[in-house]
Amino acid sequence: MEEEENTRQNVQAFIHLLSTIPHAASIEPAEAIKLALLFLRARKFDASRAIELYKAYRHMRYSQQLEHIDPLDEGVRRELLSEKFTVLPHSDPSEPTVLLFSVRRHWPPNSTDRDVLKGILYQLDAAVLDERTQIQGITVIYDMTDAKYSNFDADLSLKLLNLLAGCYPARLRNVFIISAPFWFRPPYHISRLFVRDKIRERILAIEKSQLQRYLSVKTIPISLGGCLRHRHLDWLRICLERMHCNPPADYFSQPSPSFTLANGGPYFYSSSSSAAPTPQHRRRRRSYCQDGDNDAMERTSSAPIRSPSFRSPAGYKTGTAVAGVPRTWRLGSGSCAYNASTISCLPSQRSLSVIRRPYTAAAGSEFSTKRSAAAARLFDLPLANQHSDAGSTTPTPTPPSQRNNSAFPLCAAESGLADGHLATDPKSPFRVPVGDFLARYRSMASSRQFEKEFDAAFKDSPLSGTVNRFQSRSNAPKNRYVDVPCLDQSAVLLPQNGYIHANFVHSYSRKNAYILTQGPLDSTVADFWQMVWFSGASVVVMLTRTVENMRVKCSQYWPEASSSKRASKVLHCGPFTVTNIKETLEADGLYRHSRLCLSKPTECGATGGSCSSMASIDGVDGQCSPRQIDHFLFLGWPDYDVPSSAVGFLTFLDVINQHVARLHSNSDSIPPLIVHCSAGIGRTGTFTSIDIALEQAKEERVVDIRGIVSRMRCQRACTVQTSKQYAFIHQAVYTRLSSDG
Repeated sequence: MEEEENTRQNVQAFIHLLSTIPHAASIEPAEAIKLALLFLRARKFDASRAIELYKAYRHMRYSQQLEHIDPLDEGVRRELLSEKFTVLPHSDPSEPTVLLFSVRRHWPPNSTDRDVLKGILYQLDAAVLDERTQIQGITVIYDMTDAKYSNFDADLSLKLLNLLAGCYPARLRNVFIISAPFWFRPPYHISRLFVRDKIRERILAIEKSQLQRYLSVKTIPISLGGCLRHRHLDWLRICLERMHCNPPADYFSQPSPSFTLANGGPYFYSSSSSAAPTPQHRRRRRSYCQDGDNDAMERTSSAPIRSPSFRSPAGYKTGTAVAGVPRTWRLGSGSCAYNASTISCLPSQRSLSVIRRPYTAAAGSEFSTKRSAAAARLFDLPLANQHSDAGSTTPTPTPPSQRNNSAFPLCAAESGLADGHLATDPKSPFRVPVGDFLARYRSMASSRQFEKEFDAAFKDSPLSGTVNRFQSRSNAPKNRYVDVPCLDQSAVLLPQNGYIHANFVHSYSRKNAYILTQGPLDSTVADFWQMVWFSGASVVVMLTRTVENMRVKCSQYWPEASSSKRASKVLHCGPFTVTNIKETLEADGLYRHSRLCLSKPTECGATGGSCSSMASIDGVDGQCSPRQIDHFLFLGWPDYDVPSSAVGFLTFLDVINQHVARLHSNSDSIPPLIVHCSAGIGRTGTFTSIDIALEQAKEERVVDIRGIVSRMRCQRACTVQTSKQYAFIHQAVYTRLSSDG
């Protein structure tokens, strides 16, 4: 009786704390009770710890874009059928539920982090519907038997550990790492540094024969020395039944999907692969990341590009469902019916969107982020790497009539905007007066209408031009991501028709005012500085750290300041020498400003020199005077997210614009502003869109964010990657205009 009273009090305490959370204030009382029991059981009925777990859970679902999971989506279906993750049946009600992850079944090039996490979370959501799982908790078996290094993904493993240990309402008992190979030891010991002591004690690396010391032999599958017979498809049917999903009859038998490339050759997907990679996949490239979370990937330039929005077999198309049958479930939403043994929640009826991160052209790339369906246009074009190098030529874009303000030798193709206007269109149907925009923002921001507008306008938009140079076999090693294309019509052309993944983009008042580019790879650092040199650029804006979330997102292409060794302040890359003259941390750590000196001593016969106070453009006349380059690294953009407040971002934007204005106050021609993140489309497109929108509002007193993003995508494909970035553009413009009155 006393125990029941304590439970009731803890439930009431949790519900009271839950009511103080803004987004949870509208949860129905009956659903709040179910949530309370679920999260309290995961935290030993400590209400304060349970509510913190609830917040972490909600943040994880939202920030990783895992709020809605559709088992009929082909990516999720492949993960569910792959058997890389499964839930073993209960053999003893007093023992925890055992989760089994088989590393040998994971092959990163055939999957995405987000799809893997969706497949795992979908099964976890079904598992915690069983009250025994809520009460007894979970134990994870991380089976590395016969796993190759190519099967292992350290980033995904750490994400999964953090999810289970601190973000999911199930008590984590133990993690058993079985048959860990020798090469696993370094990442294993490093990963232990990133978890709490209490969790670290529960992670044990053991041999298969030792597993029976910790678990009943009836709980251990036969493959690991136990006597449990487990069929994953049986569990999957239970899982779908618990989640009220009625899949098509061929859900478990439909073969892996295929699609046909433009040259007529089929490309097949494998639902799982435990085999070692083919020799073509053994060649690794450099590590890099972009605005999202990506897997390490091994592939050659001749490997087929994976489509981010391939044609799924009938019945599995994203967003389609069996009539009248709900198929998604998440904690804290929907209407629920509760009994003593299960929590059964009906899904939200919001439209489902599959968020896929870009595939990478090198090992160690991140995530992250939503892949634009525009990349599907790639598969309507012949792939350059389908042909032999012999006799092949790279199409050369036609230089524009007006090159980069007619002052610098670097050139681009035509802008891609047929009407000849700049970044804004005076005939755009989406233009609204500033006053109407402010009122519209106040009415739409809280209901996520801007996110929905982005999905409707840009999610399935095609590419606005060709990408032949991007697809050229010889240029493949210079692309950071294989599905972030570089348009031909606005491409930056280096001397001798050199290739770099960069595009000119118009501003509100000037043509080719920006160069939007990917973060340099180790192999393209010299190309990057060549672009800086020949464009005459004096300011570089960097919107990502070189390493975020333990992933390399951009090569260190400039020397870091150091007082101990002068040599560390100088970087030699090809014919260029970059010297770090001064480096300061500004605005209470909001950004870092590095003053660099760029020179070409190999051509000029000079061995060094100091930078002038202004960025020199003498190089266009054949002279090689050292130039001052101001490098601004914005530190206020959180990984996998957008800034929580627009104020800091606007402060940084003001600093950039004021600095450029001071540098070129007496100049007739202003060189382009170089902006990059990792892929050069997400944060980079967000930065540029806000800058253009604010200038338009200042000059015309109108706002046309949708039109600006649409026109920018005609010059730099896929700019503004996610709906959250699109919403942040509106937030930043609103913040500035409302403060200006």
